[in-house]
Amino acid sequence: MTEQSYFQLISPMIFLVFAGGLFLLYTFEKRLIAAKIFGFSYLFGAAAVTLEFFRAGIDPILAAYLSNTFYNITAILFAVAAAVRYKQKIPTSQMAIVTIALFVGIAYFLHIEPSIAARTIVANGGNGIIFFLAAHCIYQGRKLPIDKVFAWVVGVFAFQFFIRALLTISFFHETLTNANYATSMTALSMQFIVSIAALCVAACLFFSFGLEVFGSLKREAETDHLTSLLNRRGLKQKFLELRERSIRASVPVELVVCDIDHFKMINDAHGHGAGDKVIQKLSSLIDETARKTDLTARIGGEEFCIVLWNANSAAAKLFAENLRSTFCAHQFEGLPSITMSCGITSLYVDDNWNTLFERADKALYLAKNTGRDRTCVFGDDSTRPEPHKLSVVA
Repeated sequence: MTEQSYFQLISPMIFLVFAGGLFLLYTFEKRLIAAKIFGFSYLFGAAAVTLEFFRAGIDPILAAYLSNTFYNITAILFAVAAAVRYKQKIPTSQMAIVTIALFVGIAYFLHIEPSIAARTIVANGGNGIIFFLAAHCIYQGRKLPIDKVFAWVVGVFAFQFFIRALLTISFFHETLTNANYATSMTALSMQFIVSIAALCVAACLFFSFGLEVFGSLKREAETDHLTSLLNRRGLKQKFLELRERSIRASVPVELVVCDIDHFKMINDAHGHGAGDKVIQKLSSLIDETARKTDLTARIGGEEFCIVLWNANSAAAKLFAENLRSTFCAHQFEGLPSITMSCGITSLYVDDNWNTLFERADKALYLAKNTGRDRTCVFGDDSTRPEPHKLSVVA
């Protein structure tokens, strides 16, 4: 094997490694369907560049059709994966038009006016347009800085197809033949650029997917699986951020703690499945009633917390009473009437989570001890120095 032959084998190896990595990522996280499609794109890319290695021993017409088919499928799958990844409409009609034009051009310059240079220009132009469509999907659906970088990387890669087409016209169109194409500067430069682009694109892909997987794992660690509300850990973390914003902006915060009355009796008499339905109903009501600026969590068993942003005690009590009355009015099939109790307290400048929750829990305990099915506000709130208490922002 010559050094050139070894060089030509580097590209398919790169493509195969990244295809394997993307398939592995999909196996780990099944919801990342785009990773699987990107993997198939890299797989066809590997087939395309491998074919270049064996091109000299294949019938020129068959080699031309096979090579361009593999490259075209690579580009199409990449654009489809980009659209799926960034929740954009798949540019099916545009890709179909470009693909038809691409193969009509290749057939024309194969059978009617044979010209390998012209075929190279047609193939480069067609695939370049499809990669531009992919870059557009990525840019339109971008959410993170890495997505913008990714769009530019793919856009630059698409642009180089046209640059190489111009270079082919300017310098190589008279010297290209079926016999020397596989070892020509045009073919070798394409393989080199495609290899570098594959590295850059894969780096962006894995970084982007990595951030998504990390974010997903973080959300799972902070989310209650039964209700999709925050769990205790997630609430504490979010509360620390909200507390700092509250102090900086002098915005009042209220904590509402809710507990389903006699919940153990529901589980004992009707089973945990019935208990889960009750919990899910309350969680859906909390989610519907709370604002986007509020924090909602299930902190254990039948106990829920709602941290209300920019609300005073009166507003918090109104919120809790509305939630309580709506929940109590709901009729659960096969279950008796179910009630809930709530405790409320205000956030003070010197509070941490433990002190805030302790007061709300005492108010909840008072509601339980005075008959349940009611809301109590922590009575000592009014005795705290007024300068420590924040006022509602209009």
